[in-house]
Amino acid sequence: MTPFGNIRSALSHQVPLKIVRLLKGLGRIAEDLGYEAFAVGGCVRDLLLRRGTIDIDVTVEGDGHKVARAAAKLFGAEAVFHERFLTAVLTFPDGFTLDMATARREYYPEPAFLPIVLPSAIEDDLIRRDFTINALAFRLNPGRFGDLLDVSSGLEDLRDGIIRVFHFRSMHDDPTRAFRAARFSGRYGFRIDSKTGMLMRNIVKEGLIRLLSGERVLRELRFMLEEERPEVPLQILQRYGILAELHPDLRFRAHDGQDFQKLRRMLKSRRLVADKEKIEACGMGFVLLTRNLDTASRKVLASRLSPPALCCEWLEEGGTLFRKTIPAIAKSKLPLEIIELLRAHRRLEPLLAGAAASRGDARKALLMYLKKWRHIRPMLTGDDLKKIGLRPGPVYHEIFKGLVKARLEGRVRTKKDERRHVMAMIDAGDIV
Repeated sequence: MTPFGNIRSALSHQVPLKIVRLLKGLGRIAEDLGYEAFAVGGCVRDLLLRRGTIDIDVTVEGDGHKVARAAAKLFGAEAVFHERFLTAVLTFPDGFTLDMATARREYYPEPAFLPIVLPSAIEDDLIRRDFTINALAFRLNPGRFGDLLDVSSGLEDLRDGIIRVFHFRSMHDDPTRAFRAARFSGRYGFRIDSKTGMLMRNIVKEGLIRLLSGERVLRELRFMLEEERPEVPLQILQRYGILAELHPDLRFRAHDGQDFQKLRRMLKSRRLVADKEKIEACGMGFVLLTRNLDTASRKVLASRLSPPALCCEWLEEGGTLFRKTIPAIAKSKLPLEIIELLRAHRRLEPLLAGAAASRGDARKALLMYLKKWRHIRPMLTGDDLKKIGLRPGPVYHEIFKGLVKARLEGRVRTKKDERRHVMAMIDAGDIV
């Protein structure tokens, strides 16, 4: 077991050797230029929590861009620079990426605005961060490699499992920190301390959540829905009144959490959800989160979030699914009719897993569709029907529908059976 707080031991046990060597190389480059370099933030937090990470952020006390250029030249990496925020992204030949920044301080011209940043010392850089547990760093320079830097109570809060902001203006300056507090609390099972919780309630009372751009809010929601247990941070947002700030009718109730748990189990089941569909976990979660909104409310929420086309599709498709299709399925006892109803959602079929995680009379039918019915297809093709002598047209749809029904009822099993079935339909005058 890695001793808590021992970065060198954590690095040797959790990080690939080639990345450790890379970090040491960056430290040497910084040293040669007369600078100090540090690994900072989430990677340090996760190393100390024994959650091995290769998502590395490096901060340079000096000119970070100069270090990035030297590193790109030495390691054959590609560097992309962002002047406004004094940051760069290095992409190495093996595809590994690393974020590098100049140590900076920042100030917010208005609540919920993006900050203005200025070069500064590493201590200023760390205390500008959201929470104490994310304000830890370790040195990369030779001779002091692995030395931990804790400018506040970060190590203690990490050990005690506490989410704590640095100062009273923290949430006021950047209200997205309320979303992140909920997300980290859910991910690690940490407690949001009383001062931080009070500040979260204050920004709700002051209407600061409403000042955030839709893009920033949607980004935070996506991060949350991609968590292993998104129901936990969503419950926290509900408790603090933050969801209602996005739309008055947006709610997260106790049984919603149970449905998210069902969805998680479904996503892990290869019988229900294919690998290519697992990438839609965020979309499925979004459908579950918004399922109780009516059409008008969905349009209001879409306008508030200014979502990209795919997210608009999730909202629209989810509305049709929960308000029209699922009630119709609940009343139907005919597998073929249920298949026809659900195939109307084929464009966003992975979202059906989100619906199937829900409660209600339609759940059994949705599960049958995901497990079995959606995979039922006729073996005959349009070319086969042409060879039989049938002209293309609406009749093809009726034939294929009849073949699916026959397969469901066990009356046909092979392609030969299907051809006989079609010929019998022709002889009976069912096909003109």
